[in-house]
Amino acid sequence: MLQKRPINLVPSNFGQSCPVCCAEEQDLLVLGALTNLSIPRRLRMIGSGGASLESTMMKCQKCEVCYLWPMPSEEILIEHYQKASVLHGTSTEDQYQQRVFNPANRETVETLLSGLAASHQINREELASGWIVDIGCNAADFLFGFRCCGFESLLAVEPDEKVQAWNRQYVGCSTHVGMLNTIDDYYDGRCTLVALRDSLEHHLNPFHSIRKCFDLLAPGGILFLQVPNIKCRIATHNLEAFEWFEPDHLFYFDPCSIEHLLRQCGFSAIETETLSTTYDEQDHNLVSWGEPYSEDARGSIEAEKTGRVLRCFAIKNKADD
Repeated sequence: MLQKRPINLVPSNFGQSCPVCCAEEQDLLVLGALTNLSIPRRLRMIGSGGASLESTMMKCQKCEVCYLWPMPSEEILIEHYQKASVLHGTSTEDQYQQRVFNPANRETVETLLSGLAASHQINREELASGWIVDIGCNAADFLFGFRCCGFESLLAVEPDEKVQAWNRQYVGCSTHVGMLNTIDDYYDGRCTLVALRDSLEHHLNPFHSIRKCFDLLAPGGILFLQVPNIKCRIATHNLEAFEWFEPDHLFYFDPCSIEHLLRQCGFSAIETETLSTTYDEQDHNLVSWGEPYSEDARGSIEAEKTGRVLRCFAIKNKADD
């Protein structure tokens, strides 16, 4: 069977407690040089202030969440995300329009609506009765999909003023220029769906973020969450080759740690799944550290249901207000 090579784990003596579950037993996770990063990601890490391509994180022994160590300040993050259009390739109006007006956006929302109706008995009329909120949306392509499906109460949350101006102009949604923790209390209890798609891993305090989402939701409302999965196949077998390490990815979750966080914040009906991407299909050589391995080992790896994307739906109980 293919052997997994351990990454250097050092017991922590920093008095650091887990920001998700508050446990005191933390390990220092030293990855060393991330030699398999693509050139664009290498340049981005160096350009974001990193002196090297090394990464150091903490890992909680209890809930197993991993997080960057040390953390950047909130001021640095706000300044960083005020240039989000540059980071996400939407700095020109043409780039923005290509992303927002992609026909796949409506298909994505139609698939989501069908899934919510089938799995959670939540229909369009219920969702349309309140606000649909996309946190850290950059170009509001997800909200544009809802607009195409006839939804009207749409809120884009994003600190980049330039892209928010385009969101108002082209999507016709309401906008909040800022971070999740600065959303007006007016929206508390008025939202039927809050989305954090590829966003929560960027937040300084996931507990406060998810708790704010809980407060935003009306009873029966749903949280739609999508993050990188730190227990995906490549991270499990060869963590140093996991090229989704980013200077602004502060947390790395798996199904266990994300469910623990959601339950801590008041959610009870929680459904998680991992999704495979084209990255997973290209991981075989990296999983084996470039060494040949048997067909049996390949079959075992392929059978692991550990895709790079972790998706979660959580419903706010109607008894909770």
